[in-house]
Amino acid sequence: MPKPRRRRNPLNLLGWVLSIVLVGAVVVTLVADARLTRVDALPDARIANTAGTNWLIVGSDSRQGLSEEDVARLGTGGDIGTGRTDAIMLFHIPPTGKATLLSIPRDSYVEVPGYGYDKINAAFAFGGPKLLSQTVENATGLRVDRYAEVGMGGLAGLTDVVGGVELCPPEPIQDPLANLDIQAGCQVMDGPTA
Repeated sequence: MPKPRRRRNPLNLLGWVLSIVLVGAVVVTLVADARLTRVDALPDARIANTAGTNWLIVGSDSRQGLSEEDVARLGTGGDIGTGRTDAIMLFHIPPTGKATLLSIPRDSYVEVPGYGYDKINAAFAFGGPKLLSQTVENATGLRVDRYAEVGMGGLAGLTDVVGGVELCPPEPIQDPLANLDIQAGCQVMDGPTA
């Protein structure tokens, strides 16, 4: 007499699939975390703690860490040193409720500790992430808990990861130093072009 065929439990298969997805997500997270560059960005003299978590997110024109091939591909003009910040944002995550993202205009005229009054992005040029964090804390009254910076290479990489960005220049742009030859009108730009 033939043995009855054993039925497979679909929940077992689902459990295996979920386990594989979970392990994959952990591996991807660990690999991405290992590729991050850590910097000392929080000021020594801190203001009082504020509720929630505040991220200082900076987009810089830094070319540090780019290979010669990247410099040529991105049309960056080479290393300019520490550089300045092109974008400064404060991302507040409250203990409860909705998060808030505040853009701080780079030309905001503020007191830069040890340098007097200047544009806020000058703080980054004078003293890097640490002085910028201190300047933002003093100007906003919010404690900076975390810091994230994206340089030229990171911006190009992020743009490529999301499949490009649509830009709509009203006129053609030709700039041989930046490797740009763009026609007028809406079009999707890759990382180096954006």
